Amino acid sequence: MRVEDLAPVCINQCDDALSGCTPAGTLDATKQPQRVTRTQPSGHYALLRTRVCIGVLAIVLASCSSTHKSAPTDAVTTLMAASAQSGRASFATLRGAMTAEGQDQVVVSGEVDFKDREAMLTLAPTPGMGTYPPYEARFVDGWSYVEIEAGVRRPPTVRADARWIAFQQKPAYLPVPDRSLPPEFPIFLIGLPRTQPAMSAQFIDPPGTDPRRLSVRFGRGIYSGSDFTYGIDKGGRIVSVSDVVRSDQQGSRFTLVYGNGVANVVAPSGGVQRLTPGENLYPTPTTASTG
Repeated sequence: MRVEDLAPVCINQCDDALSGCTPAGTLDATKQPQRVTRTQPSGHYALLRTRVCIGVLAIVLASCSSTHKSAPTDAVTTLMAASAQSGRASFATLRGAMTAEGQDQVVVSGEVDFKDREAMLTLAPTPGMGTYPPYEARFVDGWSYVEIEAGVRRPPTVRADARWIAFQQKPAYLPVPDRSLPPEFPIFLIGLPRTQPAMSAQFIDPPGTDPRRLSVRFGRGIYSGSDFTYGIDKGGRIVSVSDVVRSDQQGSRFTLVYGNGVANVVAPSGGVQRLTPGENLYPTPTTASTG
């Protein structure tokens, strides 16, 4: 297959369901027991001291139970806690692929700042699946930027000097040579357990497995037709996630490695063509490349 014969592809759909999610707070028991001085005659002091010691012990135990809560044991609570903790990370490297019927089709790599909601991905063909060069996709300040692949024929709606297409509402087609996905998709996947209704989850692996996987389904909504698998490490962070649409067996899989620092993601400085909400680069069948 030649690059110049490639048609524009439909971009995978996902909703940005993370805005407004705030990690749950924790209770901090800081009240200190007051010191008790001897004010009673000696005959009453032992009883008073015993009562005071019991009271102080109860306060200490209550404080410990409040500040050192045990890790959640049920699958849904575990996953929601891991989603919140992972969402506070400022740096993670990502590797994975877009898949079809269990086979990798497009290789994806990059880095993500979950806390500030920024991502930079590189997409490339799986060996044997294509010959086009890698291209980038970035998500910065609420805008998605997708690099225009030089080998794909441009529709007349794309400016001659444009090297990037920027959008906040995903268009149906983009001038890229293969299946694509919004660059914010990894951020979306990590936050999904905190935003979707009617979630059910079951552990796949026994306790002590690192990472421990969970199978997840959503009871209603646009994601009710997909199967999700999340992997959570002993530190309580999501380190792997995959999704498969049951109807066509297309999906994606990613692994994450967290690190220190902040992901270095910046918006392209030039050659950017911004789309208005609802704008379509291929408004009619006659303007879209047929390959």
